[in-house]
Amino acid sequence: MQRKIIYLKPHSSFRAAMRSDTLWGACCWAMRLLYGKGYLEAFLESYQTPDSKVKPFYISSAFPFLEKNNQRIPFLPPPVRPVEYYKESAGKSYEEEKRQMRRWKTAGDNQWISKVQFEYAFCGITPAPKQLVGHPAIEVRPMTHNTIDRLVGSTLTANNRGQLFHTEERYVLEKERKQNAGLYFLAAGNTDLLESVLRLLEHLGIGGDRSIGKGRFDMEWEDFDIHEPSDANGLMALSLYHPNPEELSKLEKSQDPVLNYKTIVRQGWKAAHNKKPVLYLEEGSVIPILSDKQVWGRNAYAGEHEQGYPITQYGHGFMIKVKIPTHEN
Repeated sequence: MQRKIIYLKPHSSFRAAMRSDTLWGACCWAMRLLYGKGYLEAFLESYQTPDSKVKPFYISSAFPFLEKNNQRIPFLPPPVRPVEYYKESAGKSYEEEKRQMRRWKTAGDNQWISKVQFEYAFCGITPAPKQLVGHPAIEVRPMTHNTIDRLVGSTLTANNRGQLFHTEERYVLEKERKQNAGLYFLAAGNTDLLESVLRLLEHLGIGGDRSIGKGRFDMEWEDFDIHEPSDANGLMALSLYHPNPEELSKLEKSQDPVLNYKTIVRQGWKAAHNKKPVLYLEEGSVIPILSDKQVWGRNAYAGEHEQGYPITQYGHGFMIKVKIPTHEN
């Protein structure tokens, strides 16, 4: 599937971490506002029914980018790597081992690496990047709020004290903002539908505190291409990934050394109650290439809404092929 990259240039701070399930959920609510409940239900069904009239789209989580010399530089999470990825293997020369180690060391232990560095370290692109780009900084800060008594217009008092609470807000730091930095995410599938709902979200915002201007972005679209090696031995997730039963069964039996992942439990809210928890593999997790299919993972059931309809949580893996050095190759 053709991939698109959507650049998000923030107007202010934003509450949400912009992971794939959050972005997809925001898109679904915008879709309902634009096209109605019936259209949204058909869209949700399209992930299970390939011949549906409404076609699905697939998205990654959001990652940072920098802009230097009028060129945007996307950053990616490095793959989750084996603990001992510098093991020597029989049949490899010292020079081959040294070249492999040099590629991996370009990634270091950074939270993000530039697309050029990523292609060099994990996709077999040569030569090595001449100048390593500085890393973007997305800072998380606590923000104090107070609860207002709507009857009198002053701070609500309970238990003889004012009611303060704290939320997290995320900022692209000033140095990066001057370089037109921001976030981006990738998309494939029905990108025409995605573009229409994102136009609405440009005005509404994404995440919490939208009514006071948080989560507002300017959005720009471009085609996206990344080198995927012909001798790839793994797939890396650029989204939160919830494997379907068949994939999970194969992964449980796999002894492939490229299988390295981190898990996270995500549990959102429905009104004043929690949704059902959903277990994901995190961004950067690597699985062996189990098949040549293009769609990975599944959406998860996350409980039932008070009005009686099921709640769907996004779980499809946005995968790219990578070459992970192991003691076997």
